[in-house]
Amino acid sequence: MRAREILEEDYNQSLQSDLSDILLNAKGSGASRVQTAQVAQQLQGMGYAVTPESLTMLLSGIPGVQNATPEMITLSSDQPGEGAGNTQDSASQVSDMAQSATDL
Repeated sequence: MRAREILEEDYNQSLQSDLSDILLNAKGSGASRVQTAQVAQQLQGMGYAVTPESLTMLLSGIPGVQNATPEMITLSSDQPGEGAGNTQDSASQVSDMAQSATDL
């Protein structure tokens, strides 16, 4: 019983991490919205058993998500306090972080 709990916890943590990486990559590419079905397909390709409906529950705990429905995920705008001059630098940093995370 305990082994199952540990495996489920690892699975959930991995799913959350990979979901965050996908959204960071989308944000770094300049997207402000992504289709929930596309994200679900990417995760299914990684071996996760998810649907667009199940993702909406997971997305509530992901930083950077403004709104999520089974049809569309709206990513939040830049953090308050960032000036327009920093937007490109921030996007580049997010893109670099997402790329290095996916290279692992």
